[in-house]
Amino acid sequence: MTKRVVQVNVITYALSAAGLIVVVSLSWFIPDATGAFTQPFSCNDQSIRYPKKLERISTTPMMIVTFLLGILSVGGVEVLMHFKAKSDIRFKFRKWYLLPLLVHIMAHIGYFVTGYILQIFMLQVAKYSIGRLRPHFYSVCWPKEKGIHSCTTGEELVYDYKCNGDPSHIAEARLSFYSGHASICFYTTVFLSLYLQARVGARMPRVLLAFTQTFLLSCALYVAFTRIEDFYHHPSDILTGSIVGLLGGIYTCYFWADFFPKNQAYNPTHVRQLQEELDSNLENHVETKKSDKNSSKQDKMSSTNQPSSSDNPVPEIPAAPEAKTPGGNSTVVAQTEYANTPSVTTAMDTATPEVKTKVPPPSSS
Repeated sequence: MTKRVVQVNVITYALSAAGLIVVVSLSWFIPDATGAFTQPFSCNDQSIRYPKKLERISTTPMMIVTFLLGILSVGGVEVLMHFKAKSDIRFKFRKWYLLPLLVHIMAHIGYFVTGYILQIFMLQVAKYSIGRLRPHFYSVCWPKEKGIHSCTTGEELVYDYKCNGDPSHIAEARLSFYSGHASICFYTTVFLSLYLQARVGARMPRVLLAFTQTFLLSCALYVAFTRIEDFYHHPSDILTGSIVGLLGGIYTCYFWADFFPKNQAYNPTHVRQLQEELDSNLENHVETKKSDKNSSKQDKMSSTNQPSSSDNPVPEIPAAPEAKTPGGNSTVVAQTEYANTPSVTTAMDTATPEVKTKVPPPSSS
């Protein structure tokens, strides 16, 4: 099988990865330094008067688990695909050939990590620019152990207020919209569900595939629901985060990774595959013509070694005898039946043909 060579620009991928790391670093550390927007509140707003509880799934373990789940799942599937389905593509960077397994793993993990980082970026922008108060904001801003805050403004919004609680808890209580747990978990589970559908959907039993996809989405729903039960998010925060993560996973799989090419005519990956197939077919056609030419030469050489018809010469036909008429004139009247005998005869035609002479009847005097 002819190996197809695909050029890989490693430098471009490395620069893209470095740029993503810079973006997520800036979006993570700059807002923490500047702080979130100070959102006013109403004294009669009961949605921010819930008690602060211990969260069952904190932010750091959630991000570690989802990140490792995506990387290990993609890497494991690519290893299995590499050994089960042999590829005829070779990847090359300049003059060095790269391992196909390594290229496939890094490419698909790169798609996942890119969407993951952009989810964090959008999340940080929304949280620090909106500054929505969490359901337990009131209990964090004015803890009971430091005295109950007397809020008597009713429905009027309070802009000028000063909290007496822990500053770190107060800053974190201003980051309710939208839910990072919901967006990150839904992005990871949706990406993995579509990735499995695209890569192993034809080889994996349908029941097992459906169970795996349902289990992943159920885990995302459980994490999202715990944020409401622990009074860390409002229901609208969870709904928005789930939609953002869902759309992010779909967009990454359909447009960036191109797992499900729809428009074949304008799809770059499909055009590239067609070009590679045409190149491969052209190479096969050239090789076929060369083999046909060599076989024709061999046939000619074998035909020259066989005995030809020149070894069996055509026997000469004797001249027709002369017939004398009663008037005394000699006239050649003999006609052979071999006038149309072909110039080449077979090896069996070695006998001299019989000559038949036709004599006209005598004329009456």
